[in-house]
Amino acid sequence: MEHIFMEEEQIILHNEIINLVNEINPERKKYVIKPHMDNLHIWDDKEFLRRFRVSKNTVLDIVAKIEEPLTHRTNRNHAVQPLQQLLLTLRYFATANFYITVADFGGLHKSTVGKIIPRVVYALTRLRHQYIAMPQTREEKEATAVEFHRVARFPRVVGAIDCTHVRLQSPGGNMAENFRNRKGYFSLNVQVVCNATTKITDEKGGKTG
Repeated sequence: MEHIFMEEEQIILHNEIINLVNEINPERKKYVIKPHMDNLHIWDDKEFLRRFRVSKNTVLDIVAKIEEPLTHRTNRNHAVQPLQQLLLTLRYFATANFYITVADFGGLHKSTVGKIIPRVVYALTRLRHQYIAMPQTREEKEATAVEFHRVARFPRVVGAIDCTHVRLQSPGGNMAENFRNRKGYFSLNVQVVCNATTKITDEKGGKTG
């Protein structure tokens, strides 16, 4: 009987050790690589614009300019391509949603999306001089900053930037609907930079509504 009792104690002790090890080192979930959606082709132009707030042509133009810093050196583990990285970031911008929601949309883990979005944002900001004109010289920056501080007591501002829709009549023709914005009227999308006196110092326009 004593021998049997000792064996039972050993079995119980063994099971407790196994349970403790499992708690310390839980079994990892199986790594699953999900297929990436081809968002550029599965949506028509209208649906694509609804989901990403920019046209397909604009996306292709942008990705051509930021492709190099977003390209992985290897395709191991099915590396996310630059186009997919840009679309995920645009989806994040368009929805102002959580990483996990964008990750589900792209078939990725949220930690991957958390690395992709800052990388794409950095690549985009490197293009700012091509699209946004701010004071360039030290003297211009200091003078503008002083004026903004005088007006609003807000320090170190060198310009105010915003985008707006400039209403226009239907231009007619086959491309007219391209000018209809999400609010339902025809417009041009215009980006404007102004100084502290509301003088426009830079303007980028011509994009359809």
